[in-house]
Amino acid sequence: MTRRRCCCGTPTCWYFADDFDRSLSGTTDMGADWNEVVGDWGIVSNECVENYSTGGGTADAVIITTQQQPVESAGEQYLQIDIYDPQTGDVYFLYPACTSSSTKGPLEAKFECLDASTSPQTWRVSIGSETETQEIQPNEFGWVRAVCCVDHENGMAKAWMNWGIVATVWDDSADPGAGRHSGFGHDNSVGLVGGIFDDYFVGEPRADDGTICYDCFCRCRNFTPGKELTLTIYDATGRYACTDGVSTTLEWRNDVTKQYWSNEAQVTGPNGVTITIQFMLRCISEDFDQHEGRNFVLSVEFIPGDCCALNVDYCAHGEATSLSTCVPFNLVFGPYRATGAYGDLNCRLCYDPLQEPGITTGSFMIAITP
Repeated sequence: MTRRRCCCGTPTCWYFADDFDRSLSGTTDMGADWNEVVGDWGIVSNECVENYSTGGGTADAVIITTQQQPVESAGEQYLQIDIYDPQTGDVYFLYPACTSSSTKGPLEAKFECLDASTSPQTWRVSIGSETETQEIQPNEFGWVRAVCCVDHENGMAKAWMNWGIVATVWDDSADPGAGRHSGFGHDNSVGLVGGIFDDYFVGEPRADDGTICYDCFCRCRNFTPGKELTLTIYDATGRYACTDGVSTTLEWRNDVTKQYWSNEAQVTGPNGVTITIQFMLRCISEDFDQHEGRNFVLSVEFIPGDCCALNVDYCAHGEATSLSTCVPFNLVFGPYRATGAYGDLNCRLCYDPLQEPGITTGSFMIAITP
């Protein structure tokens, strides 16, 4: 097991990890790093097992670490546990931000195995008020991983299963509280044991100086935007003037390989031509040495036609500009320009440059706010 804290002026990410690779001489004692709140927990063959001594699981079994994270990051945690050979009907829990080594916090992540007979298995994952059903494939050794991530400062919580960060369950209005402990458990009272667990891990998402540690939230410095954002076109001039004030709600999407906000808006110009503008907002790795919001990128696509021939850098993953701020949250992108004698010949947004050459230049900006 490992415990690390920030020290000596060097940013270090606090975490606690336990791989249960130890012998306790046949006792049911989990060691000084754990408090067995409910159930009979122990270690068998370098794995954590409940019920250790008598067989058959204990209903609503709970075990909580005695290790506390730093006060500065209280209520902000990333935690995970590996589960072996889950069976249909099994229920497992992660308990973030526990208020003490004997008391759970106000929030729990719940993982229910609905059908283990199929490949992949069917699970229901819940946290806060959000629930989703997922198809989960155990690894070649029969293990699955339960994960959750909570943010007390912004009042948010995510949960998912298996490796990577594809947080399909996200409640952006769930406050885990300011607890500094964590734990896990199950509600399996049938079978030889309540559960077989391995490789417990909990860490703070961010260190005191803002260093990203084990985060799963997309942040603008310390602010975490929610699942819905408002995109507005403003300062539209010249041949793009008809887009001024156009707005749409960007909604959070999940994908196997990426997560993003997206939506589209339709703009009809004076010429009666309607253009659909598609937007996709993503966040990339944080860069605190640059301006606020620089880790957000926006992709823009125009259908039909292409209004990006002269704006490639802006349309394809364009970075938020230095006009952006995190508090208040206001990402600014652009300017998106039409230039040249006839503007962008491929673009019919507001005007057709081949039919209406009188207005050739123009531009617009984009703002994204909560």
